[in-house]
Amino acid sequence: EGSAKELDVPILTYRSFFRPDGEGLLSDQVLWNSTKNQKVVILGGGPSACEMAHTLGKLNNQGRLLEITMIAPTILPQEDVAARSFCRTVLQNLGIQLVLGQNAARLTTATDNNNAKAAVVLEDNSSQVPVDLVICATGRAPGANLEELQLDQAGVEWSYKDGIMVNSRLQSISTKHVFAAGDCASAVPKNDRRAAHAGWTGYHSVQSALFPRILTPRDCIHPVVPRV
Repeated sequence: EGSAKELDVPILTYRSFFRPDGEGLLSDQVLWNSTKNQKVVILGGGPSACEMAHTLGKLNNQGRLLEITMIAPTILPQEDVAARSFCRTVLQNLGIQLVLGQNAARLTTATDNNNAKAAVVLEDNSSQVPVDLVICATGRAPGANLEELQLDQAGVEWSYKDGIMVNSRLQSISTKHVFAAGDCASAVPKNDRRAAHAGWTGYHSVQSALFPRILTPRDCIHPVVPRV
């Protein structure tokens, strides 16, 4: 982030645990306010990053002037091979450059002549990707939101990475009248923390909190929740 400020490269976040210092910028302040080609780098390869890349790619086909690059170790790692391949094809057909098998290491002054003031240096081979704007879509962790709740004062055990420590009924293991759901429940599989599971666990956490135990399922966590 310090390098981004020095190089005057705006950073936007989209469903990311990363939070830049300061007031932040609105997307319409930096994405669409210029007539020149803007080189946008999206960090991340999960559902949020793919959604952002797809949206910008669609808008780009309507006359926008963006050069979009995604940098990630892989695309949709939690999905099967067919879904990953299909997503990769859709993004490439929208003109999005995919730099896979890589992580971004840092920002630096651009050394090539691509009219970019800065570049993202790749971790593995130190090559550069020109950039005018960075969008972090690297996924969320529950700790950033839970920290503000001061759960320790209520005796609720939690961790920054896993969220509120719960049993299979979504009940706090330390404070029995507290229940959790969605991203902040430790029992929800980490590779499947999406809206479908959030809704499902929300239903079960309310059920576990209000109904007698004899009327509630023993295990509220399901490895697979159907989705479209």
